[in-house]
Amino acid sequence: MTEKINKWIAGKSFLIPVVLLGIVLVISFASFLLAGQQTGKRVLFFPDDMTRKIRGETRYLPVYDSETENIELLVRELLLGPEYLMYDRAVPKETRLNTLIFDKGKLYLDFSMELALSDERGAVHFEEAINIIKKTVTFNFKNVRTVNITVDGQNPGSAYYSGRSE
Repeated sequence: MTEKINKWIAGKSFLIPVVLLGIVLVISFASFLLAGQQTGKRVLFFPDDMTRKIRGETRYLPVYDSETENIELLVRELLLGPEYLMYDRAVPKETRLNTLIFDKGKLYLDFSMELALSDERGAVHFEEAINIIKKTVTFNFKNVRTVNITVDGQNPGSAYYSGRSE
């Protein structure tokens, strides 16, 4: 009996490694599909370079467990600018996100002073940038009811805070 098995194995010596390699590949592919990071479809809005109409650009971004992390990733992607060359930036290039707080449907975003300044080409206006940020966030996250935007801790359009009056 063992002679027959040895004879059969000797005749099929190339087949065994191929079958084992195939099994390893199938297991690897299955684990990749099951454990791979999920991505979500997000739409970021940018002004069209020619018509100045607001257009959507689809991106597939990683999905995190925390809604706050997902919103922060979306806002940071918006700050990076469009992938499509015919779209213009939604915010000036040097703009940074200072703080993001999301609590019970209310989103608070604080940006650097560069948001309030026009970029070198003057293509992005402050009000337009704020509207695009709000539209991008509320379009992608239906549970965000209000978006409050501040620039270096100050509400846009309010008088500069000079301290407590005594």
